[in-house]
Amino acid sequence: MSLDIVALGHIIHETIVFPDFTTKSVLGSPPAYSMVCAARLGAKVGLVTKIGSDYPKRLLCPFYEAKVDTEGIRCSGDVSTTTQLVYARDGSKVIHYLKKAPKIAFEDVPQSYHDARLFYVCPMDFEAPFETVQQLRGLGGLLAADVGGFGGAHVVPQPAPQMEKDPEGTQRLFRTFDIIKASDEDCRRLTGDVHVDVHSLGRQFLSWGVKIVVITKGSRGALVITRDSERLIPAFPGKPIDVTGGGDTYMAGFLFRYLQTNDVFQAGLFGAVTALLVIEGTGGVSAARMPTFDMVEARLQKGRRQLGI
Repeated sequence: MSLDIVALGHIIHETIVFPDFTTKSVLGSPPAYSMVCAARLGAKVGLVTKIGSDYPKRLLCPFYEAKVDTEGIRCSGDVSTTTQLVYARDGSKVIHYLKKAPKIAFEDVPQSYHDARLFYVCPMDFEAPFETVQQLRGLGGLLAADVGGFGGAHVVPQPAPQMEKDPEGTQRLFRTFDIIKASDEDCRRLTGDVHVDVHSLGRQFLSWGVKIVVITKGSRGALVITRDSERLIPAFPGKPIDVTGGGDTYMAGFLFRYLQTNDVFQAGLFGAVTALLVIEGTGGVSAARMPTFDMVEARLQKGRRQLGI
């Protein structure tokens, strides 16, 4: 039976440094958060990543607990991607890369994953080359990307923003995807414009050939933009504790629900509540932290009544 979603990108051994300078060592990365979350929601998911012999085996436990297919976890060499994620008091973040695993090639994708309904390419720092993305495109399923690792907030700071440094390459890459997710911070990093108009940038991505653009804005909700519509997804009432992984689990909920309904607005609402339930807890990626479908549905109905939507 084919998988619903396969994520591709490095999983990391991450130390989070909070604004009060407390620290926590956890499993992190967009592929880890999104796939453990999607699996808990009920999707059949797989993961394509590379780790080294130095990767702590205990950090792989959430994948097994959530029943993520792990055939695509490749152990290659001695080095895993290891980071420090440092949060400022305004919510912005800086990622320091201490070590990096090798890049991910199409040959790292197990044959059994080739008929997945959707591939979600969500790198940390350009570890998914354009050639790999092109070959995924050729498999025929939907293709989505988190651009945080393609010049956005996850990448090592560059002398010039990605869209200025390599405009043609950025356009060539982005138009390969059906769905693109960017945070407002990604938008600022991609363009180098601290006052970037995210609506206009989303429309620019559509003009390149992207079909759906999701722009997350933290406590200000999210935008879901298509050629025919632009919808603001509100932030639902709640009590966030740790926002790490919020955008990743938003996309887990969004992609899960979009595959079920083909409705971007319903997917956006479901994603927002999925993320809220995650950030009301803390502790990095763990199966226990991720909500089930029934938990999201119950909170979604409550939130819609509260917001009158």
